[in-house]
Amino acid sequence: MSEFSENELKEILEVERACFPPQMQADLEDLRESLLQKKGIKIILREKEGKILGYLSSKPQDIAWKELKGWDKEFKPDKKTLYIESIAIKPEARGLKSLLKILKELKKEVKKEKYEKISCYARVQNGFSVFLQKRGVKKLRRIKNWQNFEEPFDYLEIEIEK
Repeated sequence: MSEFSENELKEILEVERACFPPQMQADLEDLRESLLQKKGIKIILREKEGKILGYLSSKPQDIAWKELKGWDKEFKPDKKTLYIESIAIKPEARGLKSLLKILKELKKEVKKEKYEKISCYARVQNGFSVFLQKRGVKKLRRIKNWQNFEEPFDYLEIEIEK
């Protein structure tokens, strides 16, 4: 998905506000820039009536590296790795079913685009990093104060089965 209406962007902003503390929230312009970027994979989770419940935004790691290299000296540019920039599901829609739905769609798209790995920085405080690790995602390191959010994030990677 590469085209988002203004209403969809505003709904995604609502998801952002429901999921993240203020210092971690993207504003409308950040979301627009991220979601309208041509490269990468974007996934929207909707309820039956069409309202947006969650989203995933990603880009090739070599593009993300330009923005993030100052936060993690071990982060490397890699065209074959897809970097998950953000994943959020409204609290009332959270659960294994919703997350697995997004991840299943992501896996399908990743194979289609021929990426070899997926990477992300996952929050530790809310248990997301451990949740992913229990499902086979590999933790490579912990960044104590990721992007001055005043909480640790783990750098995670998963190899894509061919």
